[in-house]
Amino acid sequence: MLVNINKIKKWDKASKKYQWAKWLYLNFLFYFINLDRLNSPRFYPRIIGGQDFDAALASDYITPKDGPVVDVGAERGEFSYFYWYLGFKVHAIEPEKNNVRYLWLHNFLRVLLGRFRIHRLACSDTKGTAKLFVSDMSFRHSLENSQYASGQVQEVKQVRVGDFINKKGFKKISLLKIDAEGFDLPILKGLFSATELKPKLIMFEADKGNIRELIDLVKLHGYHYFRSIARWPEAEGVNSQKRVCVYEGLDPEMFEAPGCNVICMRSDMRAAFPIRTSTFEAK
Repeated sequence: MLVNINKIKKWDKASKKYQWAKWLYLNFLFYFINLDRLNSPRFYPRIIGGQDFDAALASDYITPKDGPVVDVGAERGEFSYFYWYLGFKVHAIEPEKNNVRYLWLHNFLRVLLGRFRIHRLACSDTKGTAKLFVSDMSFRHSLENSQYASGQVQEVKQVRVGDFINKKGFKKISLLKIDAEGFDLPILKGLFSATELKPKLIMFEADKGNIRELIDLVKLHGYHYFRSIARWPEAEGVNSQKRVCVYEGLDPEMFEAPGCNVICMRSDMRAAFPIRTSTFEAK
């Protein structure tokens, strides 16, 4: 199902009537109402669009002892917060100014506590300065001039994620998550060309147009086991229906899905971690 851009822009325009309330929340009230729930077992972080299902599946295979989580394309930080809550140290990488400001406003206490880091960077397979095409939607900013671009452009420092890993001196990484609006392939190339360190898990977005190329690339570097959270807009009244697919050499249905998050592993964990079989539906 295609995103109704005009409808979302209409909602955003309507929300501008309440800019004073947004300012009050972002600059004052969030200190009091955006508090953690002290690790209550009844509380499980939710991610917009139901991606807590994707994040939870990846979390089955890693622990904080496996190293930090590197979140490329952190947007508003929901995925980063999910793993911070589970006890991981998180490096949130985000290129867009307003998103970075939002990350700082909502996570400065976590930064002070030492397990949350925020970096305003863009990642690709080259270094230098890049143009970021800004969207009216906070999750559609991209280094490519897509249909979602609003016409506004920001300059941002561009790095190879492999160079970032080397500079930080990481000895191991539990998860590298990439959400870059179709820019996943250059980011993966920038990982493998710049560092020998291999994250225990890699998660990236893919669709029918690029999934085979992405799979072939990670297989060259030792990732031969896959779990894919595939999405189909097939049920009436359901925006996105999700199913877990497996790929270990045969072409499964994940190659035909309109979109999916692919989790790549170097080790065969099938015996220790049986695959989840539930279906998640976001209404």
